[in-house]
Amino acid sequence: MTEKPTGIIYDYIICGGGCAGLSLAYQMSNSPELSKKKVLILEKEAKDENDRTWAFWEHENGPFQEIVHHQWEKAWFRGNGFSRLLDMDPYAYKIIKGDRFYAFVKNSLAQNPNITIVQTEVLNKVDGQDNALVNTTSGEFKGQFVFNSIPEKVVKKPNHNYLLQHFKGWWVKTKTPFFNPQEPTLMDFRIVQDGQCRFMYVLPVSEFEALVEFTIFSESHLEPEQYNIELEKYFLEYLNLEDFEIVHQEFGSIPMFSEAFPKKQGKRIFNIGTAGGQTKASTGYTFTRIQRHSRQLVQNLSQTGSPMVETGLFQSRFEWYDNVLLHVLARNVVGGAKVFQNLFKYNKPASIFRFLDEDSHFLNEYRIMNTVPILKFIGPGWKELMNLGK
Repeated sequence: MTEKPTGIIYDYIICGGGCAGLSLAYQMSNSPELSKKKVLILEKEAKDENDRTWAFWEHENGPFQEIVHHQWEKAWFRGNGFSRLLDMDPYAYKIIKGDRFYAFVKNSLAQNPNITIVQTEVLNKVDGQDNALVNTTSGEFKGQFVFNSIPEKVVKKPNHNYLLQHFKGWWVKTKTPFFNPQEPTLMDFRIVQDGQCRFMYVLPVSEFEALVEFTIFSESHLEPEQYNIELEKYFLEYLNLEDFEIVHQEFGSIPMFSEAFPKKQGKRIFNIGTAGGQTKASTGYTFTRIQRHSRQLVQNLSQTGSPMVETGLFQSRFEWYDNVLLHVLARNVVGGAKVFQNLFKYNKPASIFRFLDEDSHFLNEYRIMNTVPILKFIGPGWKELMNLGK
């Protein structure tokens, strides 16, 4: 239901109806223990457009398999002096378009009379002893717990590394068959790096259609036209494709910060999505981590009544791995092209995906770490160990 509710104290209020907020609501609605809880979603946008494409890998089909736009079992890595068609078994690389995700989840939520969506802008949140209060342009709402996916402004701290992963993508169509829909390009580092970490990827969904995206890890955005210039250059110099139509464009920017995002804002306000640290600092991948975090929150609420998800001390080693790589990339200790080329040259893709999913064992992690220029990583590794948790 979407009308403005009044005089209700909700069990859960979700601030933000994007990927994180809708994923959490979807998990709640499908939980036997939580499906009858009163849930309010507050989102200022209509969320009915294809504003982004999520790319991720899975070794088993997840809850959104029926809206996967395309998936691949093999993918190219391309670099200067090294290129290989990677067999990703048992993983598949998948993409979901934003408009299909929003429609799928909202259609599912509409079947649950206990879930309400209000299109409004969140102004602030106030933590309380018994309830939390959310002030919006449509009025104020109370809930037992608030889950916030709206990132706060970050005040940068000394000794931390702050990069943005920003990208411009073109969905293109050709008049004649050109692409191989079975062989995407996961990363192409042959382009000029300009002292940064830059790559292209090509995700063909048919012989006639593909998403071609230019991605940069750097401290600031480029001028808007510069993204188009680099994409045009790639089409001409590397794809050798001149005759195509741009049918859709997308732009995004993801924080890659060594500073930990706070998991909560008080006793009853918890952060989710990018605002809650679910964007992996070293790669920017978010979609799968959001789904895992949502499952953990729902499991905790069902079993204990509290949403708090604790990270064990040994599990926090992945935060250190991320921060070390981010340090290396942000300060150009080793070029990103060299790091990623070594990773894919000397490791099986499945090992890398398990590592990035934080589902690997220490021996596997040790082997992976020894395939990068290890001497260049020792100094950053020690500095980030001393900085961990600060």
